[in-house]
Amino acid sequence: MNDEANQHGYQQYGNGTLPPAASGRKKWLMPAILVAVLVIAGVMGGAWWQRRQDNQEKARKEKAAVEFHRESEGVIKFAMQRQVLIAAAVDKSCGYTQATSEGSYYIANSPALMDGNLNYDNLPGEKIALTGYVYGAADNSHPIANAKVELWQADDAGNFHPNSNGDASTIKADTLALRGYVMTDENGRYQFQSIYPGQTANRTRHIYVKVSAKGFVDITTQAILAKAEDTIQPSEDMVAKDLNLSCARPEMQEFQVGVAQGIFNLHLRSK
Repeated sequence: MNDEANQHGYQQYGNGTLPPAASGRKKWLMPAILVAVLVIAGVMGGAWWQRRQDNQEKARKEKAAVEFHRESEGVIKFAMQRQVLIAAAVDKSCGYTQATSEGSYYIANSPALMDGNLNYDNLPGEKIALTGYVYGAADNSHPIANAKVELWQADDAGNFHPNSNGDASTIKADTLALRGYVMTDENGRYQFQSIYPGQTANRTRHIYVKVSAKGFVDITTQAILAKAEDTIQPSEDMVAKDLNLSCARPEMQEFQVGVAQGIFNLHLRSK
């Protein structure tokens, strides 16, 4: 019997079949490998999908900037119209720019603007363009090159995107809108294009402006852009009423059909 059993066993495991223990291991090994492959594929696929989404978002914003540039080429260049505005403002003495708070909607590390287009999402609204100089004195005697001018505002309906504060690195790119920064050129001049901000609760139309430059004190202020027909005027606005509106409220003039343009100069204190 033992010989028969041994012979039977030899024949059973010697014909290329696995013993019971090895056969059991084979049964759980293959599903485990399959699960591992699926997990790795899922991780790689998720990373690929996120990169694809980010690239699509970047391409969308670049396309919007190109379209805005094409539609408003005259605004971006300003040409002689800009010189008329600058000439009208050059003799205005405002002293050092008055500071305001950053408010509840400041997002740090917002993106650089392509071609100065703050409305890179092409949100609806009336087009505007602002230009100006950043000075390192109470008068216009010391223009500052390479000053960073951060900008953020509400959309036409009075909503911020996002409707909170924080850091851009922790916020999805497709939720950021009407936020970004430009740098002053070698002459201390900056410019950007956007839309009229809407009125918010108890606030007139305004754009936040934060300026920083090496050797100077950072400042946050607001460009007041109220219209005559608005329900909330600067005199009723808790922030605007304390500002020197002859300087904080740019005179918007429509030199190009459909685009209001104005000047907003800024004066920083030395550290």
